[in-house]
Amino acid sequence: MMTTGRGFSRFRRSGRLWLVLALSCPLTGLAISPAAAQLFSDRPPPVPPASVPDPGPAINLAPPSGPGAGPVAPPPAVPQALPGPPVAAIPPGAPAGPPPVAAPPPAAPNQGVLSLSARYGKDLPNINGGLVWRVFADRPDESGAFKMLREDRGATPNIVLPPGNYVVHVALGLVSAVRAVNLKAETDRESFVLPAGGLRLEGRVGTSKIPPNQISFAIYKGSQFDGRERAPIVPNVAA
Repeated sequence: MMTTGRGFSRFRRSGRLWLVLALSCPLTGLAISPAAAQLFSDRPPPVPPASVPDPGPAINLAPPSGPGAGPVAPPPAVPQALPGPPVAAIPPGAPAGPPPVAAPPPAAPNQGVLSLSARYGKDLPNINGGLVWRVFADRPDESGAFKMLREDRGATPNIVLPPGNYVVHVALGLVSAVRAVNLKAETDRESFVLPAGGLRLEGRVGTSKIPPNQISFAIYKGSQFDGRERAPIVPNVAA
């Protein structure tokens, strides 16, 4: 058998490899010996400080699928009642409409209504403004004056008074009228005629109206056939 130099070198290299493996085996045994001593010792296994709770069944976190699948809406929040006065419970079967409006209280007994109105003439319409009505007692008091009981500035007032005798006075500007009335426990209608009215003044040249700033009037009392000198009642009246 012939041994070449190349074969001897291979033997020397393989011999060194076996030597390295032989030396490494005791080190490996020394490295795992403490772990093996712990795993195969006679001591009991360590106990956790508390029992671990059961996590329960597994929860499927996958999104639902199918035609009706979709995000699940959270349950509606329940509103909390605000503090306030107690509300009376509605009995079953009660109507849901607003409460009925209470009727006005009846008029006091032994009362009469004095319904008043005034006209410019007997067959003319009622005066619709500017009136002052005053109701007085029919007898003077201890001082000798007639006490005023009511005052109203309406065109056609309805004055409620106890039955009895009264004096009614109505004024329209400088024109006034007075009347004694006997009121009973019912409606008494009294209409007054006031000798008052209005005067409208304007000037024209043919069918054309004269402008107001170019004309003025003066009002006198009496007749045009009276030749005496008189002062105007109202001078410089505009159209």
